[in-house]
Amino acid sequence: MILNYPPPTLVRYGRRLPDGSSDYDYMVDRVTGIYNFLEYTPHVRDGDFVLIADGYDVYFQLPPEVLIQRFQNILRENNAKLKKKYGLAKEYHPYRKGLEESLQKYSQRVLFSAGKECFPNITADAGCATVPQSSLPPDAYGWKTDIDPQGHLTRPRWLKPGTVIGQAADLKLIYAEVLRFVEENRHNRSDYLALTQMYGRQEYVRELERRRSSHWFKEWVYRLIGISDAANVTGVNPRLEPGHRYEYGIGVDFESHLFFNTYKSKKDVEWLQYHNISTTSSAQMHHGVPRERRLLLPADLASPRLGNPFIQPVFGKGEQVKPEFNSTLDALPHPRNHSWHNMPLLTNIHSASVPALIRLDEEKSVKDDKSWPVKHPERLMRDTWWYNMWYQPWARALLRKYMRSPTGFDAAQSALLGGQDWWDLRGGKGGVWTDKGEWLDYAEICTGFEEEVFDDDMGRWGHEGGDPDEPVYNQFGKLVKGKEDSF
Repeated sequence: MILNYPPPTLVRYGRRLPDGSSDYDYMVDRVTGIYNFLEYTPHVRDGDFVLIADGYDVYFQLPPEVLIQRFQNILRENNAKLKKKYGLAKEYHPYRKGLEESLQKYSQRVLFSAGKECFPNITADAGCATVPQSSLPPDAYGWKTDIDPQGHLTRPRWLKPGTVIGQAADLKLIYAEVLRFVEENRHNRSDYLALTQMYGRQEYVRELERRRSSHWFKEWVYRLIGISDAANVTGVNPRLEPGHRYEYGIGVDFESHLFFNTYKSKKDVEWLQYHNISTTSSAQMHHGVPRERRLLLPADLASPRLGNPFIQPVFGKGEQVKPEFNSTLDALPHPRNHSWHNMPLLTNIHSASVPALIRLDEEKSVKDDKSWPVKHPERLMRDTWWYNMWYQPWARALLRKYMRSPTGFDAAQSALLGGQDWWDLRGGKGGVWTDKGEWLDYAEICTGFEEEVFDDDMGRWGHEGGDPDEPVYNQFGKLVKGKEDSF
């Protein structure tokens, strides 16, 4: 909300499976929910951009306009490379005599996050062996790049689920195939396996077609001088079925411009304030990056077209706004002193990128209050990194600012100035939708978590400084917080 994303849709929110349901059952239910939302929700159109993010462990760092523009730029660059590598195909129109059209053979339309490790125990599968090499330099982590046995110095290359962006029509095809696969393969992580194999088989079939249509002499010369871009298919024999679809336009975000996955990558990043020249000049040297250089704030964050998140909206004299402005609750730093140059931004030092989304993807043994080891997804890291996010110190004030900002007017102005703004046609502000079409406001889903989210000792959201036992009811009349009056 603070970053002005459209209201999210919670898939399978509040749904409980029967007692005794396994992790596999919950995984199938989650995939079914995603597919049903894409396929059957009336307001989701094939050309809509859809961002799917794991609801438990993803932090948003940058605004939606940055995410979308980067996504479009990456597709544009990668599709130019695919056109050069695979060429064009002619499409004939049988009912329009003499008309033919040259189209790009393969294109990239969907981006997942990239990880340093493939799905376990399938190293000979196309999903691990045939997928493209990372676009990072081959020595991005020094001389041990890609050969360190622990994997921490491996360039991200393999598909990681949890964050993905693309148009609804493309995601619909992908999740239809994932759903088919998981229903036939009873494994807790069948969805991850399905996506890995889909990506691998896509690249395998592309390579077969490239070899079929290329000249043997050119291939021989390119291999001889070391510039061949052939994919590895040695010892890879995936089962391919006639008539089955293998092309999905899948790609991965090698350089973390959109998504950063923390698995074996936590030491790749730092929170940088880009106005601090001494830090940005030495960061790559400290991380052992060859040919180190000073890191600069990405151009899309330095652009004056990207607004300063600390500027309060302007309202007319006497105009009623909610929540009402309060000099204590709404205190924000002066925009002149706080801009994207001054904010601590999580930066991938090796790719020199500031990702829009961060996925905390790892489990580790930690000690809980009862002093026995437990497994919990990144509990300590999640808490620590939350307090490093640029907006956390002013989270309550920024959220109140968002609640009173005139989204419709801002979007119209942005369009008139040639920009882009992103919102949900269903409307809604300051809450979330469920996949059942129900609207839940912020207080209804987050009341009771103020200490964890804001950590400012200002009390319950919407009742700052009020009675902590005041009853709060949801839209169904159920008490969700406080105590009911007794007579």
